[in-house]
Amino acid sequence: MSGASSSNSGPYIPEEFLSYLIGGPCNRFALALKSNLDNEIDWACVRLVAATHQAPESWSLKTHAPFLVEAVLSVLERSRKELAHSSNSNKHKHTGGSSVKQTLLTGSGREAMAKRARQRAGLLATVLFNMAQIGDNSVTMSQDLRVTIECTQWLRGFHGDVGFASVQAEFLDVLDILLPLAPAPAFDSAPVRKWPAFGARESSDLDALALVETCLWEQLVRVVCGSAERKLVVGAVRVLVQSVSWHPQLAREILDLPVPKWSTSGASPASASSAGFGSVGEMLNQRLAELILAPDAEIVGASFELLLNM
Repeated sequence: MSGASSSNSGPYIPEEFLSYLIGGPCNRFALALKSNLDNEIDWACVRLVAATHQAPESWSLKTHAPFLVEAVLSVLERSRKELAHSSNSNKHKHTGGSSVKQTLLTGSGREAMAKRARQRAGLLATVLFNMAQIGDNSVTMSQDLRVTIECTQWLRGFHGDVGFASVQAEFLDVLDILLPLAPAPAFDSAPVRKWPAFGARESSDLDALALVETCLWEQLVRVVCGSAERKLVVGAVRVLVQSVSWHPQLAREILDLPVPKWSTSGASPASASSAGFGSVGEMLNQRLAELILAPDAEIVGASFELLLNM
């Protein structure tokens, strides 16, 4: 993934498109993403990657494009829902009363929608990463819980989808930048006693920041303990290091929680090894002990750092 730069390196983009990064509330890219027109959205996704790569350090989300992050998140949410819908449709194909031609057209339509959603997600994850590296935009983005929530939702879905690992790794890169800058929950916030979920009744007593961080922790632990994709494991371990530093008290509460349901359901790769663990901390320690023996210096270094911080 390429970071932002004020030099002329990287993909060529006409000066006209760089000018679309400004405009305040009428930012051209934000308007295109919010238009709900597929050709406009695709136009913006592709050009935003190059534009944010070459944007100068003086470019500011607050000043030049105050609604751009919101527009990016709206397309990411739409793409995530389209992928989920496509996945569910493939699992429950309805063929009763349909001709062969109709069935084929429906299948090809789902595939086209899923392909488009994947492409948009990959491009916009890179856009978020690029924007976070320009000037003080990382501070601005870190204060918006919607960014962390959307990144978490992309980690939450599509487990076991090997083709999607690179996109999820990009969302982990975004979190790695933003989490150290995010505001921490108050120390007197309600303790975390069980695994919450966005919108669940039991999560209503939690501080909003504690809720977001706890939901993120669950997905990070799931990746570390259940994924065989190197880039995902490395990214998740790094973000866990940031999470522990971000709020040690909250981290201790989460590590004392019972292992999540997915880890003992039998459907998870981690289920076989997590059956005897009484807490998340025990399960995570066991997994990190395995990772530090891996023939991979980056994984070993990240795992050691997390163990030392825990």
